[in-house]
Amino acid sequence: MITNTIGQSVKRLRIKSGISLSKLAEKSDLSLAYISKLESGKYQTLTLTTSRALAVGLGLTLKDFLEKIGFLEKQDKYNPLRQNSGLRLIASALRSHGYTDQQARNIVSYAKFIKSQPKDRD
Repeated sequence: MITNTIGQSVKRLRIKSGISLSKLAEKSDLSLAYISKLESGKYQTLTLTTSRALAVGLGLTLKDFLEKIGFLEKQDKYNPLRQNSGLRLIASALRSHGYTDQQARNIVSYAKFIKSQPKDRD
């Protein structure tokens, strides 16, 4: 169940920024065809270089862009994932596979619970 693909997130950010596909292509130095295919869901992953280019094109920092498309968890004092980079990585991977932020947090909380249980001595 994929609720929000990378392409949908990029399209949402582009529309919110009020720029056209061609303007984003120009500002990011990416091809119009690539961005169109990305937004239509033909691509499911982004390289760091492409992420940086899209961030520039959208007028965002790389960190803000990655947070807005769900690759990074926003850093706030109420976020239980804030202190553990391994758990943040797992949550980010879950979100990139269509899990919502809340579902990712629930799965990570369950993983913490399992780890806190006494180990079997078989």
